[in-house]
Amino acid sequence: MRLPSSTMPHLLRFARPLARLSSNPPISFLRTLATATPSNRLKTASPSKPTARKTTPQSYPSSPEIPSISSPLPPPSKTPEEILASGTPYLVRRTPYAQLPVYRRWRGGGTLEEVIVKKIEGDRKALANELREILGCDPTHVKINPTTTHIEVKGDHYDRTRSWLIQKGF
Repeated sequence: MRLPSSTMPHLLRFARPLARLSSNPPISFLRTLATATPSNRLKTASPSKPTARKTTPQSYPSSPEIPSISSPLPPPSKTPEEILASGTPYLVRRTPYAQLPVYRRWRGGGTLEEVIVKKIEGDRKALANELREILGCDPTHVKINPTTTHIEVKGDHYDRTRSWLIQKGF
C-alpha cells in the first residue's frame, strides 16, 4: 500500500536531493547528508579554525660555548665513572635506545613550550643551577618537579639543553 505524498512531506525533503544526484555522488556529499541535521544539509562546511600553536618560535641569544647539534645523536663521550670522577655531582643517564632524556612539552593550547630533563641521578639542584646559568634563564623558569624529580625549563631551550648535555659528556 502506497501513501499519498501529502501525508509524508517530511520524508520527501530527504528524498528530493538524493533523486537529483548522479549515479556516482561524491563521498563528501553523502557524509554531509548522513551526519547533518535537516536544517543545515545543503549548507557548505565552514573553514576550520586556525591552530593556536606558535608559527615562529621565540629566539634566544646564542651562546658561543654551546655548539649546535646536527642529527644523528653522537654516543656518550665519557663513561658514568669518568663523569663522576671529574667532580660533577649528578649524572644524566641515556634512554634504552641511547637517546638523551630531554623532551619538549607544549602547554596552554600550544603557546607555551617547556623542556623536561629526565633520568637524573645525584644532585638535581646542582644540575638545575647549571642549566640556569648556561641557558641564561630567569631563576623562576627552571624548577625541579617535586613529584617526578624531573627538571622543567620554561621556554624554547630544547636544542641548547641537548647540546650542553652532549658537550658535558652525557
